[in-house]
Amino acid sequence: HITALLFISLVTYEYAKTSKNNKSKSSKLLLGSFAIITLSQAMFVFAKIAGLCYILAELTQLIGYIGLLIVFIRILKNGKKTNKN
Repeated sequence: HITALLFISLVTYEYAKTSKNNKSKSSKLLLGSFAIITLSQAMFVFAKIAGLCYILAELTQLIGYIGLLIVFIRILKNGKKTNKN
């Protein structure tokens, strides 16, 4: 999980730098989702110490992926709207 934490931290950091100019709701939700997934990976590092931490990390990761799904659905809906016009 440490390797995954390093990679997702890098992705979150780079996206945070590039999303400063984009103020849309989807962009903010995407950044928040990446940040939540990063937090969940940090929690997984401590999962061997406490069993409850593993459960909380899984739930946190689920919330992050639900956020990514919401962004994906928004993009699909907006893409269909722009294709009709």
